[in-house]
Amino acid sequence: MPARPKAKPRATKAPVPMAPQVSSLQLILNYLEARATWVAIALVFIATVRIVSTYTVLNHTHDEPAHVAAGMEWLDKGVYKWEPQHPPLTRVAAALLPKLDGGHSWGRNDMWNEGVALLYRGKGYDRTLSLARAGVLPFFWIACAVVFLWVRRYFGELHGVMAVLLMTLTPAVLAHAGLATTDMGLTAFLLAALFSTLLIVEAPSWKTGFLWGLCVGLGMVAKFSFLPFYPACAVAALVLVWWRVPNPERPALPKVGRLAVAATVGAVAAFVAVWAMYRFSFGPNVYTKTALPFPELFSGIEAVRAHNAAGHPTYLLGAQSNSGFWFYYPIALFFKSPIALMVPATIGAVKAWTARSYRLMVPLGFAAGLLLFASTSRINIGTRHVLPVFVFMAIVGAAGLVQLLQSSKSWQPKAGLALLAWLVIASAWIHPDYIAYFNELAGHEPEKIVVDSDLDWGQDVKRAGRRLQELGAQWVAYRPFIPAYEQEVHGFPPVVEFDPVNGTPGWSLVSLTNWKVMRFNQPPNTLLLMDRLKPRERVGRGMLLYYIPPPPGTRQQLETVEPGKPKQ
Repeated sequence: MPARPKAKPRATKAPVPMAPQVSSLQLILNYLEARATWVAIALVFIATVRIVSTYTVLNHTHDEPAHVAAGMEWLDKGVYKWEPQHPPLTRVAAALLPKLDGGHSWGRNDMWNEGVALLYRGKGYDRTLSLARAGVLPFFWIACAVVFLWVRRYFGELHGVMAVLLMTLTPAVLAHAGLATTDMGLTAFLLAALFSTLLIVEAPSWKTGFLWGLCVGLGMVAKFSFLPFYPACAVAALVLVWWRVPNPERPALPKVGRLAVAATVGAVAAFVAVWAMYRFSFGPNVYTKTALPFPELFSGIEAVRAHNAAGHPTYLLGAQSNSGFWFYYPIALFFKSPIALMVPATIGAVKAWTARSYRLMVPLGFAAGLLLFASTSRINIGTRHVLPVFVFMAIVGAAGLVQLLQSSKSWQPKAGLALLAWLVIASAWIHPDYIAYFNELAGHEPEKIVVDSDLDWGQDVKRAGRRLQELGAQWVAYRPFIPAYEQEVHGFPPVVEFDPVNGTPGWSLVSLTNWKVMRFNQPPNTLLLMDRLKPRERVGRGMLLYYIPPPPGTRQQLETVEPGKPKQ
Protein backbone atom coordinates (compact mmCIF):
# COMPACT_ATOMS: atom_id res chain seq x y z
CA MET A 1 0.00 0.00 0.00
CA PRO A 2 1.18 3.41 -0.77
CA ALA A 3 2.31 5.40 2.29
CA ARG A 4 -0.17 7.88 3.56
CA PRO A 5 0.94 11.45 3.17
CA LYS A 6 2.00 13.12 6.40
CA ALA A 7 -0.50 15.61 7.77
CA LYS A 8 0.63 19.19 7.56
CA PRO A 9 1.21 20.69 10.93
CA ARG A 10 -1.44 23.20 11.97
CA ALA A 11 -0.37 26.76 11.81
CA THR A 12 -0.19 28.27 15.26
CA LYS A 13 -1.03 31.89 15.91
CA ALA A 14 1.83 34.04 17.02
CA PRO A 15 1.38 35.09 20.64
CA VAL A 16 -0.10 38.57 20.99
CA PRO A 17 2.31 40.76 22.93
CA MET A 18 0.87 41.87 26.26
CA ALA A 19 0.35 45.60 26.66
CA PRO A 20 2.67 46.98 29.30
CA GLN A 21 0.90 47.46 32.61
CA VAL A 22 0.27 51.05 33.47
CA SER A 23 0.28 51.90 37.14
CA SER A 24 -2.61 53.71 38.79
CA LEU A 25 -0.29 56.63 39.48
CA GLN A 26 0.67 56.90 35.82
CA LEU A 27 -3.00 56.83 34.82
CA ILE A 28 -3.64 59.73 37.16
CA LEU A 29 -0.66 61.64 35.78
CA ASN A 30 -1.88 60.98 32.23
CA TYR A 31 -5.30 62.31 33.20
CA LEU A 32 -3.78 65.46 34.71
CA GLU A 33 -1.66 65.97 31.61
CA ALA A 34 -4.61 65.52 29.23
CA ARG A 35 -6.72 68.06 31.11
CA ALA A 36 -3.93 70.31 32.37
CA THR A 37 -5.61 73.65 31.75
CA TRP A 38 -8.83 72.70 33.53
CA VAL A 39 -6.95 71.13 36.42
CA ALA A 40 -4.85 74.29 36.82
CA ILE A 41 -8.01 76.43 36.82
CA ALA A 42 -9.53 74.16 39.47
CA LEU A 43 -6.41 74.47 41.63
CA VAL A 44 -6.48 78.26 41.39
CA PHE A 45 -10.21 78.25 42.25
CA ILE A 46 -9.60 76.14 45.36
CA ALA A 47 -6.77 78.44 46.43
CA THR A 48 -9.00 81.47 45.86
CA VAL A 49 -11.69 80.04 48.13
CA ARG A 50 -9.07 79.42 50.81
CA ILE A 51 -7.75 82.98 50.48
CA VAL A 52 -11.18 84.62 50.61
CA SER A 53 -12.13 82.60 53.67
CA THR A 54 -9.40 84.41 55.67
CA TYR A 55 -10.76 87.90 54.99
CA THR A 56 -13.06 88.14 58.00
CA VAL A 57 -10.98 85.96 60.33
CA LEU A 58 -7.86 88.13 60.32
CA ASN A 59 -8.15 91.85 60.95
CA HIS A 60 -6.10 94.34 58.95
CA THR A 61 -2.33 94.11 59.14
CA HIS A 62 0.08 96.95 59.80
CA ASP A 63 0.42 98.25 56.23
CA GLU A 64 -3.06 97.68 54.81
CA PRO A 65 -4.73 100.92 56.03
CA ALA A 66 -1.95 103.04 54.51
CA HIS A 67 -2.14 101.29 51.15
CA VAL A 68 -5.93 101.61 50.97
CA ALA A 69 -5.76 105.27 51.96
CA ALA A 70 -3.18 106.10 49.26
CA GLY A 71 -5.21 104.24 46.64
CA MET A 72 -8.39 106.05 47.66
CA GLU A 73 -6.59 109.39 47.38
CA TRP A 74 -5.70 108.49 43.77
CA LEU A 75 -9.30 107.53 43.00
CA ASP A 76 -11.15 110.12 45.06
CA LYS A 77 -8.98 113.22 44.74
CA GLY A 78 -7.05 112.54 41.55
CA VAL A 79 -3.68 113.04 43.27
CA TYR A 80 -1.04 110.79 44.79
CA LYS A 81 0.61 112.62 47.69
CA TRP A 82 0.27 110.55 50.86
CA GLU A 83 3.50 108.64 50.37
CA PRO A 84 5.66 108.23 47.25
CA GLN A 85 7.69 105.25 48.57
CA HIS A 86 5.21 102.82 47.00
CA PRO A 87 3.88 103.27 43.45
CA PRO A 88 0.12 103.41 42.89
CA LEU A 89 -0.97 100.29 40.96
CA THR A 90 -1.59 97.81 43.77
CA ARG A 91 -2.86 100.52 46.10
CA VAL A 92 -5.44 101.68 43.57
CA ALA A 93 -6.51 98.06 43.07
CA ALA A 94 -7.02 97.70 46.84
CA ALA A 95 -9.10 100.88 47.06
CA LEU A 96 -11.18 100.35 43.92
CA LEU A 97 -13.91 98.07 45.32
CA PRO A 98 -14.31 100.09 48.56
CA LYS A 99 -14.64 103.19 46.38
CA LEU A 100 -17.33 101.55 44.24
CA ASP A 101 -19.07 100.54 47.47
CA GLY A 102 -19.35 104.16 48.57
CA GLY A 103 -16.03 104.64 50.34
CA HIS A 104 -14.21 107.96 50.18
CA SER A 105 -11.36 109.96 51.67
CA TRP A 106 -11.85 111.29 55.21
CA GLY A 107 -9.24 114.05 55.41
CA ARG A 108 -7.28 112.66 58.35
CA ASN A 109 -3.83 113.96 59.28
CA ASP A 110 -1.81 110.95 58.08
CA MET A 111 -2.40 107.97 55.82
CA TRP A 112 -2.58 105.41 58.64
CA ASN A 113 -5.37 107.30 60.42
CA GLU A 114 -6.96 107.91 57.03
CA GLY A 115 -6.83 104.22 56.23
CA VAL A 116 -8.28 103.23 59.61
CA ALA A 117 -11.14 105.68 59.09
CA LEU A 118 -11.76 104.17 55.66
CA LEU A 119 -11.89 100.63 57.02
CA TYR A 120 -14.06 101.31 60.07
CA ARG A 121 -16.53 103.79 58.61
CA GLY A 122 -19.22 103.31 56.00
CA LYS A 123 -20.91 99.94 55.52
CA GLY A 124 -18.94 97.93 58.07
CA TYR A 125 -15.38 96.97 58.88
CA ASP A 126 -15.41 93.38 57.64
CA ARG A 127 -17.14 94.34 54.39
CA THR A 128 -14.72 97.17 53.57
CA LEU A 129 -11.62 95.16 54.48
CA SER A 130 -12.83 92.19 52.41
CA LEU A 131 -13.43 94.42 49.39
CA ALA A 132 -9.97 95.95 49.72
CA ARG A 133 -8.34 92.52 49.93
CA ALA A 134 -10.38 91.23 47.00
CA GLY A 135 -8.76 93.91 44.84
CA VAL A 136 -5.45 92.02 45.12
CA LEU A 137 -6.86 88.68 43.92
CA PRO A 138 -6.37 89.49 40.20
CA PHE A 139 -2.62 89.74 40.81
CA PHE A 140 -2.67 86.24 42.29
CA TRP A 141 -4.57 84.96 39.25
CA ILE A 142 -2.07 86.64 36.90
CA ALA A 143 0.85 85.06 38.75
CA CYS A 144 -0.75 81.60 38.55
CA ALA A 145 -1.49 82.03 34.84
CA VAL A 146 2.09 83.10 34.10
CA VAL A 147 3.50 80.13 36.02
CA PHE A 148 1.27 77.68 34.17
CA LEU A 149 2.02 79.13 30.71
CA TRP A 150 5.72 79.40 31.46
CA VAL A 151 6.16 75.85 32.75
CA ARG A 152 3.87 74.32 30.13
CA ARG A 153 5.86 76.00 27.35
CA TYR A 154 9.26 74.75 28.53
CA PHE A 155 8.45 71.49 30.31
CA GLY A 156 5.00 70.28 29.29
CA GLU A 157 1.43 70.10 30.54
CA LEU A 158 2.06 67.86 33.55
CA HIS A 159 4.86 70.07 34.83
CA GLY A 160 2.58 73.10 34.45
CA VAL A 161 -0.07 71.51 36.65
CA MET A 162 2.50 70.52 39.27
CA ALA A 163 3.98 74.02 39.36
CA VAL A 164 0.55 75.56 39.95
CA LEU A 165 -0.19 72.91 42.57
CA LEU A 166 3.02 73.66 44.49
CA MET A 167 2.50 77.40 44.21
CA THR A 168 -1.12 77.35 45.40
CA LEU A 169 -0.23 75.16 48.38
CA THR A 170 2.57 77.48 49.57
CA PRO A 171 1.34 79.35 52.68
CA ALA A 172 3.37 82.51 52.02
CA VAL A 173 1.77 82.90 48.58
CA LEU A 174 -1.72 82.36 50.00
CA ALA A 175 -1.00 84.80 52.83
CA HIS A 176 0.00 87.76 50.70
CA ALA A 177 -2.57 87.02 48.02
CA GLY A 178 -5.11 87.66 50.78
CA LEU A 179 -3.90 91.07 51.96
CA ALA A 180 -4.42 94.56 50.58
CA THR A 181 -0.68 95.11 50.15
CA THR A 182 1.83 95.45 47.32
CA ASP A 183 3.72 92.15 47.44
CA MET A 184 1.46 90.04 45.24
CA GLY A 185 1.39 92.78 42.59
CA LEU A 186 5.19 92.74 42.49
CA THR A 187 5.21 88.95 42.25
CA ALA A 188 2.70 88.86 39.39
CA PHE A 189 4.45 91.40 37.20
CA LEU A 190 8.01 90.37 37.98
CA LEU A 191 7.08 86.86 36.83
CA ALA A 192 5.26 88.26 33.80
CA ALA A 193 8.17 90.54 32.88
CA LEU A 194 10.73 87.74 33.15
CA PHE A 195 8.59 85.31 31.15
CA SER A 196 7.95 87.91 28.44
CA THR A 197 11.71 88.58 28.37
CA LEU A 198 12.25 84.95 27.41
CA LEU A 199 9.58 85.29 24.72
CA ILE A 200 11.04 88.45 23.22
CA VAL A 201 14.52 86.92 23.09
CA GLU A 202 13.29 83.71 21.47
CA ALA A 203 10.78 85.27 19.06
CA PRO A 204 11.12 89.07 18.84
CA SER A 205 8.15 90.81 17.25
CA TRP A 206 6.04 93.86 17.95
CA LYS A 207 3.56 91.62 19.81
CA THR A 208 6.12 90.10 22.17
CA GLY A 209 7.71 93.53 22.51
CA PHE A 210 4.41 95.10 23.51
CA LEU A 211 3.72 92.33 26.02
CA TRP A 212 7.19 92.69 27.51
CA GLY A 213 6.92 96.47 27.78
CA LEU A 214 3.47 96.34 29.35
CA CYS A 215 4.64 93.84 31.96
CA VAL A 216 7.75 95.87 32.76
CA GLY A 217 5.75 99.07 33.02
CA LEU A 218 3.16 97.52 35.32
CA GLY A 219 5.94 95.98 37.41
CA MET A 220 7.49 99.41 37.88
CA VAL A 221 4.22 100.83 39.24
CA ALA A 222 3.46 97.73 41.34
CA LYS A 223 6.42 98.06 43.71
CA PHE A 224 9.77 99.84 43.42
CA SER A 225 11.74 96.72 44.31
CA PHE A 226 10.88 95.62 40.77
CA LEU A 227 13.45 98.12 39.48
CA PRO A 228 16.50 96.32 40.95
CA PHE A 229 14.97 92.84 41.05
CA TYR A 230 14.22 92.62 37.33
CA PRO A 231 17.78 93.32 36.05
CA ALA A 232 19.32 91.31 38.91
CA CYS A 233 17.24 88.27 37.96
CA ALA A 234 17.98 88.68 34.25
CA VAL A 235 21.74 89.12 34.71
CA ALA A 236 22.05 86.19 37.12
CA ALA A 237 20.14 83.89 34.75
CA LEU A 238 22.28 85.04 31.83
CA VAL A 239 25.50 84.35 33.75
CA LEU A 240 24.32 80.90 34.85
CA VAL A 241 23.23 79.93 31.34
CA TRP A 242 26.45 81.22 29.77
CA TRP A 243 28.60 79.49 32.41
CA ARG A 244 26.80 76.18 32.79
CA VAL A 245 24.69 75.41 29.70
CA PRO A 246 26.52 74.07 26.62
CA ASN A 247 26.36 76.31 23.58
CA PRO A 248 24.15 73.97 21.47
CA GLU A 249 21.55 73.94 24.23
CA ARG A 250 21.25 77.72 24.42
CA PRO A 251 18.57 79.50 22.39
CA ALA A 252 19.81 81.14 19.21
CA LEU A 253 20.45 84.85 19.43
CA PRO A 254 17.72 86.87 17.69
CA LYS A 255 18.36 89.17 14.76
CA VAL A 256 19.35 92.60 15.96
CA GLY A 257 16.85 94.41 13.75
CA ARG A 258 13.82 92.43 14.91
CA LEU A 259 14.94 92.68 18.53
CA ALA A 260 15.36 96.46 18.19
CA VAL A 261 11.82 96.83 16.83
CA ALA A 262 10.38 94.70 19.63
CA ALA A 263 12.36 96.58 22.28
CA THR A 264 11.24 99.95 20.92
CA VAL A 265 7.58 98.94 20.98
CA GLY A 266 8.10 97.60 24.50
CA ALA A 267 9.76 100.77 25.73
CA VAL A 268 6.85 102.87 24.48
CA ALA A 269 4.33 100.50 26.12
CA ALA A 270 6.22 100.62 29.44
CA PHE A 271 6.45 104.43 29.33
CA VAL A 272 2.73 104.85 28.68
CA ALA A 273 1.79 102.32 31.40
CA VAL A 274 3.90 104.11 34.01
CA TRP A 275 2.74 107.58 33.01
CA ALA A 276 -0.92 106.53 33.00
CA MET A 277 -0.67 105.17 36.54
CA TYR A 278 0.70 108.55 37.63
CA ARG A 279 -2.25 110.26 35.87
CA PHE A 280 -0.01 111.69 33.15
CA SER A 281 1.60 114.04 35.66
CA PHE A 282 4.34 116.40 34.48
CA GLY A 283 6.76 118.52 36.46
CA PRO A 284 10.21 118.87 38.04
CA ASN A 285 11.47 115.88 39.99
CA VAL A 286 13.81 115.46 42.95
CA TYR A 287 16.85 114.90 40.73
CA THR A 288 16.46 117.74 38.23
CA LYS A 289 14.60 121.02 37.97
CA THR A 290 13.63 120.18 34.42
CA ALA A 291 9.96 119.29 34.04
CA LEU A 292 9.53 115.63 33.10
CA PRO A 293 6.72 113.05 33.08
CA PHE A 294 5.76 111.25 36.31
CA PRO A 295 7.92 113.20 38.79
CA GLU A 296 6.32 111.14 41.61
CA LEU A 297 8.17 108.08 40.35
CA PHE A 298 11.52 109.75 40.99
CA SER A 299 10.35 110.97 44.41
CA GLY A 300 9.41 107.40 45.26
CA ILE A 301 12.77 106.01 44.17
CA GLU A 302 14.53 108.63 46.30
CA ALA A 303 12.30 107.80 49.29
CA VAL A 304 13.16 104.11 49.01
CA ARG A 305 16.85 104.95 48.73
CA ALA A 306 16.67 107.14 51.85
CA HIS A 307 14.74 104.46 53.76
CA ASN A 308 17.28 101.82 52.85
CA ALA A 309 20.17 104.12 53.81
CA ALA A 310 18.59 104.80 57.20
CA GLY A 311 17.77 101.12 57.72
CA HIS A 312 14.83 99.61 59.56
CA PRO A 313 14.49 97.83 62.92
CA THR A 314 15.07 94.13 62.27
CA TYR A 315 15.06 90.98 64.37
CA LEU A 316 16.69 87.66 63.50
CA LEU A 317 17.61 84.71 65.73
CA GLY A 318 17.60 86.80 68.90
CA ALA A 319 19.63 89.66 67.43
CA GLN A 320 18.38 93.15 66.64
CA SER A 321 19.71 95.55 64.05
CA ASN A 322 18.77 98.77 62.30
CA SER A 323 20.86 97.93 59.26
CA GLY A 324 19.66 94.42 58.45
CA PHE A 325 21.53 91.12 58.09
CA TRP A 326 22.98 89.92 54.79
CA PHE A 327 21.92 86.36 55.65
CA TYR A 328 18.38 87.36 56.72
CA TYR A 329 16.52 86.04 53.67
CA PRO A 330 18.26 82.65 53.34
CA ILE A 331 17.55 81.88 57.01
CA ALA A 332 14.00 83.23 56.97
CA LEU A 333 13.19 81.38 53.73
CA PHE A 334 14.60 78.16 55.15
CA PHE A 335 12.12 78.23 58.03
CA LYS A 336 9.21 79.83 56.12
CA SER A 337 9.29 77.41 53.17
CA PRO A 338 7.46 74.09 53.47
CA ILE A 339 9.94 71.21 53.68
CA ALA A 340 7.79 69.39 51.12
CA LEU A 341 8.45 72.27 48.71
CA MET A 342 12.17 72.59 49.44
CA VAL A 343 12.89 68.91 48.78
CA PRO A 344 11.54 68.77 45.19
CA ALA A 345 12.99 72.23 44.54
CA THR A 346 16.40 70.91 45.60
CA ILE A 347 15.98 67.87 43.34
CA GLY A 348 15.06 70.18 40.46
CA ALA A 349 18.05 72.44 41.16
CA VAL A 350 20.44 69.47 41.21
CA LYS A 351 18.91 68.26 37.95
CA ALA A 352 19.40 71.72 36.42
CA TRP A 353 23.03 71.79 37.49
CA THR A 354 24.02 68.27 36.51
CA ALA A 355 22.00 68.09 33.28
CA ARG A 356 22.99 71.66 32.36
CA SER A 357 19.38 72.30 31.47
CA TYR A 358 18.66 75.72 29.98
CA ARG A 359 14.98 75.49 30.90
CA LEU A 360 15.69 74.84 34.58
CA MET A 361 18.77 77.01 34.85
CA VAL A 362 16.77 80.14 33.97
CA PRO A 363 14.35 80.13 36.96
CA LEU A 364 17.23 79.02 39.17
CA GLY A 365 19.17 82.07 38.02
CA PHE A 366 16.18 84.32 38.58
CA ALA A 367 15.91 83.17 42.20
CA ALA A 368 19.67 83.54 42.76
CA GLY A 369 19.73 87.05 41.30
CA LEU A 370 16.82 88.21 43.43
CA LEU A 371 18.31 86.81 46.63
CA LEU A 372 21.77 88.19 45.90
CA PHE A 373 20.39 91.69 45.51
CA ALA A 374 18.05 91.33 48.50
CA SER A 375 21.04 90.42 50.68
CA THR A 376 22.30 94.01 50.23
CA SER A 377 19.07 95.51 51.58
CA ARG A 378 19.02 97.17 55.01
CA ILE A 379 15.24 96.71 55.24
CA ASN A 380 14.66 93.15 56.50
CA ILE A 381 11.06 92.93 57.67
CA GLY A 382 9.74 89.75 56.09
CA THR A 383 10.05 87.18 53.34
CA ARG A 384 7.17 88.95 51.60
CA HIS A 385 9.81 91.26 50.14
CA VAL A 386 11.21 88.28 48.22
CA LEU A 387 7.85 86.57 47.63
CA PRO A 388 8.70 85.64 44.00
CA VAL A 389 11.37 83.26 45.32
CA PHE A 390 8.61 80.93 46.58
CA VAL A 391 7.22 80.84 43.05
CA PHE A 392 10.62 80.11 41.49
CA MET A 393 10.89 77.25 43.98
CA ALA A 394 7.53 75.95 42.73
CA ILE A 395 8.70 76.12 39.10
CA VAL A 396 11.95 74.26 39.78
CA GLY A 397 10.20 72.01 42.29
CA ALA A 398 7.69 70.89 39.65
CA ALA A 399 10.55 69.34 37.67
CA GLY A 400 11.85 67.57 40.77
CA LEU A 401 8.39 66.30 41.71
CA VAL A 402 7.60 64.96 38.24
CA GLN A 403 10.99 63.24 38.18
CA LEU A 404 10.09 61.45 41.41
CA LEU A 405 6.56 60.53 40.35
CA GLN A 406 7.63 59.14 36.96
CA SER A 407 10.73 57.32 38.14
CA SER A 408 11.04 53.58 37.46
CA LYS A 409 12.48 53.07 40.93
CA SER A 410 9.60 52.01 43.13
CA TRP A 411 10.55 54.12 46.14
CA GLN A 412 10.71 57.43 44.27
CA PRO A 413 7.02 57.69 43.24
CA LYS A 414 6.13 56.81 46.82
CA ALA A 415 8.43 59.56 48.04
CA GLY A 416 6.85 62.01 45.59
CA LEU A 417 3.35 61.15 46.80
CA ALA A 418 4.48 61.44 50.41
CA LEU A 419 5.86 64.92 49.74
CA LEU A 420 2.61 65.96 48.09
CA ALA A 421 0.57 64.63 50.99
CA TRP A 422 2.88 66.39 53.45
CA LEU A 423 2.49 69.70 51.62
CA VAL A 424 -1.30 69.39 51.41
CA ILE A 425 -1.59 68.59 55.13
CA ALA A 426 0.83 71.36 56.18
CA SER A 427 -0.96 73.92 54.02
CA ALA A 428 -4.41 72.87 55.30
CA TRP A 429 -3.26 72.64 58.92
CA ILE A 430 -2.10 76.27 59.09
CA HIS A 431 -5.35 77.65 57.61
CA PRO A 432 -6.24 80.52 58.03
CA ASP A 433 -2.93 81.61 59.56
CA TYR A 434 -0.89 81.57 56.37
CA ILE A 435 0.98 84.73 57.45
CA ALA A 436 2.39 82.94 60.48
CA TYR A 437 3.38 79.67 58.79
CA PHE A 438 6.74 78.16 59.72
CA ASN A 439 7.89 74.68 58.79
CA GLU A 440 8.43 71.88 61.28
CA LEU A 441 12.09 72.79 61.82
CA ALA A 442 11.14 76.10 63.44
CA GLY A 443 9.76 74.48 66.60
CA HIS A 444 6.98 75.81 68.82
CA GLU A 445 8.43 79.29 69.30
CA PRO A 446 9.06 80.71 65.82
CA GLU A 447 9.40 84.18 67.37
CA LYS A 448 12.93 83.11 68.25
CA ILE A 449 13.71 83.18 64.51
CA VAL A 450 11.83 86.12 62.91
CA VAL A 451 8.69 88.13 63.61
CA ASP A 452 7.07 91.13 61.89
CA SER A 453 5.18 90.29 58.68
CA ASP A 454 6.37 86.67 58.92
CA LEU A 455 4.58 86.03 62.22
CA ASP A 456 2.87 88.99 63.89
CA TRP A 457 1.76 91.73 61.54
CA GLY A 458 -1.06 92.75 63.86
CA GLN A 459 -3.55 90.30 62.35
CA ASP A 460 -4.82 88.80 65.64
CA VAL A 461 -6.54 91.79 67.26
CA LYS A 462 -10.04 90.44 66.49
CA ARG A 463 -9.18 87.10 68.06
CA ALA A 464 -7.71 88.83 71.11
CA GLY A 465 -10.94 90.77 71.63
CA ARG A 466 -13.02 87.59 71.51
CA ARG A 467 -10.68 85.78 73.89
CA LEU A 468 -10.70 88.62 76.43
CA GLN A 469 -14.50 88.56 76.37
CA GLU A 470 -14.48 84.80 76.98
CA LEU A 471 -12.16 85.32 79.95
CA GLY A 472 -14.36 88.07 81.38
CA ALA A 473 -11.41 90.47 81.57
CA GLN A 474 -12.32 93.76 83.26
CA TRP A 475 -9.35 95.50 81.72
CA VAL A 476 -6.27 94.61 79.68
CA ALA A 477 -2.78 96.08 79.65
CA TYR A 478 -1.85 96.46 76.03
CA ARG A 479 0.41 98.51 73.79
CA PRO A 480 -0.86 98.20 70.20
CA PHE A 481 1.29 97.33 67.21
CA ILE A 482 -1.32 98.56 64.73
CA PRO A 483 -3.90 101.36 64.93
CA ALA A 484 -7.33 99.81 65.42
CA TYR A 485 -10.65 100.41 67.16
CA GLU A 486 -10.05 97.71 69.74
CA GLN A 487 -12.86 98.67 72.14
CA GLU A 488 -15.37 100.17 69.74
CA VAL A 489 -15.33 97.31 67.22
CA HIS A 490 -13.23 94.37 68.39
CA GLY A 491 -14.64 93.85 71.89
CA PHE A 492 -11.68 94.83 74.07
CA PRO A 493 -12.34 95.80 77.70
CA PRO A 494 -10.87 99.11 78.90
CA VAL A 495 -7.20 99.32 77.88
CA VAL A 496 -4.61 100.35 80.47
CA GLU A 497 -0.96 101.24 80.14
CA PHE A 498 1.29 98.20 79.77
CA ASP A 499 4.42 98.01 81.94
CA PRO A 500 6.82 95.82 79.92
CA VAL A 501 9.41 95.62 82.71
CA ASN A 502 7.44 94.98 85.89
CA GLY A 503 4.17 93.85 84.40
CA THR A 504 0.69 95.22 85.03
CA PRO A 505 -1.65 93.38 87.45
CA GLY A 506 -4.42 91.60 85.59
CA TRP A 507 -4.41 90.52 81.96
CA SER A 508 -1.66 91.72 79.64
CA LEU A 509 -1.67 91.27 75.86
CA VAL A 510 1.68 91.34 74.07
CA SER A 511 2.45 91.71 70.37
CA LEU A 512 5.39 89.50 69.43
CA THR A 513 6.72 92.12 67.03
CA ASN A 514 6.55 94.85 69.68
CA TRP A 515 8.44 92.53 72.00
CA LYS A 516 11.13 91.22 69.71
CA VAL A 517 11.72 94.19 67.40
CA MET A 518 10.74 97.29 69.34
CA ARG A 519 11.45 95.92 72.85
CA PHE A 520 8.75 98.41 73.89
CA ASN A 521 11.30 101.20 73.51
CA GLN A 522 13.38 99.86 76.39
CA PRO A 523 17.19 99.69 76.41
CA PRO A 524 18.44 96.56 74.61
CA ASN A 525 19.75 94.84 77.78
CA THR A 526 16.60 95.41 79.82
CA LEU A 527 14.98 92.21 81.09
CA LEU A 528 11.33 92.46 80.12
CA LEU A 529 8.33 90.70 81.63
CA MET A 530 8.12 88.41 78.58
CA ASP A 531 11.78 87.41 78.97
CA ARG A 532 11.21 85.91 82.42
CA LEU A 533 7.53 84.93 82.60
CA LYS A 534 5.78 82.17 80.67
CA PRO A 535 2.55 83.31 78.96
CA ARG A 536 -0.80 81.83 79.93
CA GLU A 537 -1.67 81.24 76.28
CA ARG A 538 -1.04 82.28 72.71
CA VAL A 539 -3.79 84.25 70.96
CA GLY A 540 -3.86 83.33 67.30
CA ARG A 541 -0.23 83.03 66.22
CA GLY A 542 1.09 86.52 66.90
CA MET A 543 0.05 87.53 70.44
CA LEU A 544 0.77 86.31 73.95
CA LEU A 545 -1.59 86.61 76.91
CA TYR A 546 -0.22 86.99 80.46
CA TYR A 547 -1.96 87.18 83.80
CA ILE A 548 -0.48 88.79 86.92
CA PRO A 549 -2.64 88.54 90.05
CA PRO A 550 -3.14 91.94 91.75
CA PRO A 551 -1.45 92.19 95.16
CA PRO A 552 -3.83 91.00 97.89
CA GLY A 553 -5.72 93.73 99.73
CA THR A 554 -4.93 96.44 97.16
CA ARG A 555 -7.15 98.22 94.69
CA GLN A 556 -5.73 98.58 91.23
CA GLN A 557 -5.91 102.14 89.89
CA LEU A 558 -6.62 101.97 86.19
CA GLU A 559 -5.46 104.52 83.68
CA THR A 560 -7.81 104.04 80.72
CA VAL A 561 -6.94 104.86 77.16
CA GLU A 562 -9.33 106.48 74.69
CA PRO A 563 -10.85 103.73 72.51
CA GLY A 564 -9.09 103.33 69.19
CA LYS A 565 -6.35 105.80 70.10
CA PRO A 566 -3.26 103.84 71.16
CA LYS A 567 -0.73 105.74 73.25
CA GLN A 568 2.39 106.76 71.40
